[in-house]
Amino acid sequence: MSEPPPAVVTDALSAHLFEWVVEHADDGYAALAGDGRVAYANGKARDDLGLGKGKPHFWSAAAVGHAVVGDPATDGPVYLIRPEAGEATGIWFRADRFAVPSAAGRHTVVRLRDVTDERRMRQSLWAYRATQKYGLKLKVPKGGVLAQAAEPGRGVRADEWLRVLRTWVSLAAPAGSQVLVAGALPDRGLALPMDGFALLAAELIQFTRHPSAEEAGAATLIVAADGERVALTVRCPVRSPNALDLRARWMPQYRGRSAGEQSAGEADSFTAETASLVWNVGGRVDTRADAVAGWVEVRLTLPTQRGAAGETLHAPVLDDHSLIGA
Repeated sequence: MSEPPPAVVTDALSAHLFEWVVEHADDGYAALAGDGRVAYANGKARDDLGLGKGKPHFWSAAAVGHAVVGDPATDGPVYLIRPEAGEATGIWFRADRFAVPSAAGRHTVVRLRDVTDERRMRQSLWAYRATQKYGLKLKVPKGGVLAQAAEPGRGVRADEWLRVLRTWVSLAAPAGSQVLVAGALPDRGLALPMDGFALLAAELIQFTRHPSAEEAGAATLIVAADGERVALTVRCPVRSPNALDLRARWMPQYRGRSAGEQSAGEADSFTAETASLVWNVGGRVDTRADAVAGWVEVRLTLPTQRGAAGETLHAPVLDDHSLIGA
């Protein structure tokens, strides 16, 4: 039998070396067929997402253990978030998509970057700056941010976080703003400690002052419970609302290791960090805009706490609940 031509040998060797590099990469890689099913995934991607050895639909399989934040069908950022629970910290992956034409048809390559460390760094910076800017009486540790912690028993009670929200509205929201409570609130704490909620509330009120780079008008904040979740909805009047800009403002933005890519979100308000805090504890951020009626709306949905066996958890009552500076 004749030996293969040198070019064939070289191509085979190159393909083998490339496969070795991808299999040992720090990032996860998955090639998706036109129907979204996994045609190939390296070991990192399969381990991180629990894909197994088959060829499942990538986004459906990823959503089993992660929240999919963003629209995979667009060019915008998409994150796969495994929320923190108890002692387990949240894990964040940024899923970058690349269209790759091939002889077998058009495929999409997804690169998974672990951006958990960047998220923690930016949240720590946000917490520090917000503490100084708003006069919050919080102690932000050097090694992390208290707002990230959602340990059982630390969640703030409804009477406490509602008081903080109303205080912020009276002190800092546009004149005429009001807080409306729709129905009974749960007697168990949110899946956030008080310091985390205070930061969230501060940025929410900051948003009511500048919803779309316009002069602020009176905003309405509606508090409502839905099962084991609490929704905070703020609606602000805007002359020319832009739904895309509003969604982008409340979208987490982490760039991973790509130094040339800019992170969105204003450095002074860190609106995107507020959204990240909500997603990290298993919550949701939803936005709406009505160009005809002239308003924008943001809904932050936060889960309440339950113990490992399903028992109700209550936050400890402290002697000094003052978090708002003079």
